[in-house]
Amino acid sequence: MAIKAHRAISAPHERQLEQRPRLVEPTTIGKIGEVAVKLSLQGLPVREAMRGIARSVPEIESNDYLEEIASESLRGMEEIRKNLESQYARVTIIGRGEGRHPDLAGTARPDFIAMTERDGTPIIIEAKDSVKTNPSYRF
Repeated sequence: MAIKAHRAISAPHERQLEQRPRLVEPTTIGKIGEVAVKLSLQGLPVREAMRGIARSVPEIESNDYLEEIASESLRGMEEIRKNLESQYARVTIIGRGEGRHPDLAGTARPDFIAMTERDGTPIIIEAKDSVKTNPSYRF
């Protein structure tokens, strides 16, 4: 949650927008990331994916900062989608999941569960709303 909150109050990476962005809910930024992942893995063109994000998160229409986040998310997902397709062929999201370790009280709820076309391998997909990665993002 700290990464999402930081991103919500920070300007987009190296480029500053004309106006300082209004504070936005971290959950709104997370929703943008999730929708970007889902639409990108479907192979939609960027313009169509942006319209899909705007339907799911209507605040984008009136907030340049959120629009920039959506655009960056789609650009980043395009690279990730190409990488996944080179390794696994097509990746199809089949839904959301929940996991639980038998010795721990909590549960894990990844954003999506997907299957690979090549061999039917299940993949856990977790959208991270950050330009930089850190070691905890690697599985």
